[in-house]
This record gives sequence, C-alpha cells and structure tokens, in this order.
Amino acid sequence: MGGDTIDHQELEPLPEVVASYAADTRTLSIHNGLKTSDGEEIARGLTVFYDSEGSPAGFVLELGFAESAASLLQPLVDSA
Repeated sequence: MGGDTIDHQELEPLPEVVASYAADTRTLSIHNGLKTSDGEEIARGLTVFYDSEGSPAGFVLELGFAESAASLLQPLVDSA
C-alpha cells in the first residue's frame, strides 16, 4: 500500500473516556472528560454534549423507556 503515514508521536493523546450507569434512573453516560456545554436532545432519550469547539464530547442515554436495552447493558457495567 502506498500513501502517507502518520507518526504516532505527532498525534495528540485522546482524552480518557468515562462511562457510568445509574441503575435508579437507568441512565448511561459516556463522556471524554472534556468540559462540555449544555446538552442537546437529538432523539428521544438521547442527549449529546459538545466541547468548546463544537465537537461531540459525550452523551447521555436514558434507558428508562427501553427495558430491553437496560437489561443488555447492565452486565457490561457490572463487569467493568
């Protein structure tokens, strides 16, 4: 394969992803740790948060209305 390559030392490190699940509200939150603005609900139960440059920096998924989604995600959270 031809083409340009990127030296990994030239790349900025990615922020650490922080995920949490609140069982009482059935809410899954995933953020990259950067400071965010107020969120924008883009679909029922899905809110996206943006960083200062307008790039997505996290989201909150309200699973209360989707029983099957909550049951699928809980084992992943428990094993973390």
